[in-house]
Amino acid sequence: MANERVGLPIRLYRLYLRRQHFGGCGNCGIGSHLDMKLSTPDDLVIPPEWDVLAGADTGTYMSGVIAAIPPVDEPPIYVLHEAPNYHYVGGQIELLGITVREWIWAFGERLKHLSQSETTYAWVDRNTTFISEIGEGLAFERNFVHLELRTEITREYFQQGRIFLAPWLQVLPYELEHAAWPDSGTVRAGRYTRKKDKDHTLDCLEHICSRRPISSHEKGQGKPRFLDQYLQRHGQRPQTKTDPHLGDA
Repeated sequence: MANERVGLPIRLYRLYLRRQHFGGCGNCGIGSHLDMKLSTPDDLVIPPEWDVLAGADTGTYMSGVIAAIPPVDEPPIYVLHEAPNYHYVGGQIELLGITVREWIWAFGERLKHLSQSETTYAWVDRNTTFISEIGEGLAFERNFVHLELRTEITREYFQQGRIFLAPWLQVLPYELEHAAWPDSGTVRAGRYTRKKDKDHTLDCLEHICSRRPISSHEKGQGKPRFLDQYLQRHGQRPQTKTDPHLGDA
């Protein structure tokens, strides 16, 4: 069945605060010792060598996602914060009564806090009606990556196990659980569009993934991605295992 609704297993991770950095697993900086105290969103501090990224979805239902990547090759994406102006009640979407200015202020302030920068930006759809400079130190950058490609790149990240969600997120995990991904027939036909429903916060994550972010510490090293090397040698995409939660690849 095309666009069959399937449940997506959510990968959660634990963040641990130790002075100005995460404690735990070696180069990643992500805590791995379960007996350490779990950080809350309020005391979360991101290491200075990490890069902070953001995506936003504008309109009647607005949302924003803030993520971070460690200074490693082909970094995973750790989703730290979500900022929807809505919630779900009984499976139905409802606005929270937040004004656009209040949303801009709250999202901009959180992004500045996590990035430790007074000037920040978030990727948005190229058709957004919002002006680029929207105040509060927050700017919008138009993302010209096509919707179908954004969907496919994000699914690729999930298939590779490179997306992790903070345990305090609520709306994004719900939207991922209810996401309807393309089936094998639409993929073979070259169409990767995900069914557009209950997905405003998921759209924000797709903006981030579609940029294929790499650490600013890794830039300039000229190291080619595995997929680029594979295509040069074989001329076609590598075969991946089917994940029933992401549709047939």
